[in-house]
Amino acid sequence: AKKPLSVLTTADVAAYRDERLRQVKASSLHRQFCIIKHAAKIAEEEWGWDACSHIFNAIKIKRKPPSGVRRLSKADTQSLIHAAASCRNRLMQPLITLALETGMRRGELLSLEWGAVDFNHHQINLQKTKSGYPRQIPMTHMSEGVLKGLWKASESQGGLVFNLSPNAVRLAFERIRQ
Repeated sequence: AKKPLSVLTTADVAAYRDERLRQVKASSLHRQFCIIKHAAKIAEEEWGWDACSHIFNAIKIKRKPPSGVRRLSKADTQSLIHAAASCRNRLMQPLITLALETGMRRGELLSLEWGAVDFNHHQINLQKTKSGYPRQIPMTHMSEGVLKGLWKASESQGGLVFNLSPNAVRLAFERIRQ
């Protein structure tokens, strides 16, 4: 902020990067640089400023690669399902089973309505997703069996499949994991 954009150099930005990396993680700095780069690009393209956005493209930020993905073993999966069966909340076992079978996120499961479950075509039609784009999820025999069991036990057979709050699911899942 102490230097006009017209005299800013790659070396200045690199020095700032090195100084900032002593204060924040590389992933945080990368996100911050994305904002700065975007602002400089908008300033050049839309406002006609000489913002030198190309300087930011030359700066590299070394980030640690993401840690390895841990997959549940069959034994872990069975232990999790078994522990969920003894949970006070009777919906946790079907919720976990459905999550494992479909790969649906917690938010997708908790916003799932019976109208989105298509037993005739053996699929779940999600309208509310993290990406914002609708998607269809094929049902396995196990997931279809779980949903049919919930359907039969459901009083209204309309509305939400799982009438639970995200926090209730999180707390119950932590207890089940332990």
